[in-house]
Amino acid sequence: MEAIEKINKQIELELTASSVYRKLKEACDCKEVGSLWQTLATHEEYHAAALKRLKATLSYEELEKEASTLDIDNINSLLAGHKRYLDEISYGISVTRAFQIAMDMEFSELNSLFFNHMGKGGEDPSPYIHSMGAGTKSHLMTLYKGIEKHAGPEEQAPYREKFVELGLI
Repeated sequence: MEAIEKINKQIELELTASSVYRKLKEACDCKEVGSLWQTLATHEEYHAAALKRLKATLSYEELEKEASTLDIDNINSLLAGHKRYLDEISYGISVTRAFQIAMDMEFSELNSLFFNHMGKGGEDPSPYIHSMGAGTKSHLMTLYKGIEKHAGPEEQAPYREKFVELGLI
């Protein structure tokens, strides 16, 4: 079933994102920033658990609708990017680069879950998956608060601009 395959890939993506955050925590010297990465890793694991729950509870027809908005090529591309980040982090990175990685991961992954849904009108074929994305605003704000606290004013500017542009702050 294609729907199951797509949802399984999205679960894999969430778990790989969690691995990236855990790797960022390991590479981090600052306890507070490490705590931020731990929090975001846990959020990603919750996303994966929610998707597993959908798989276990929805009918075939409902799963087909839910999976209809998942783009397997995009998910595979994002997975490849996460694997490159894991490799990069293993060589050591700066806090600035860590925030760049986190921003890239969040905004590319959430594009299909949250931002596409924000602009839709009418009936949503994937209300469960999109509600996960909409509920992720707090996840994004956790990242943004970390950037505000731990990045310098010049480093914060492009991130703030992105959050403002998308109506998140």
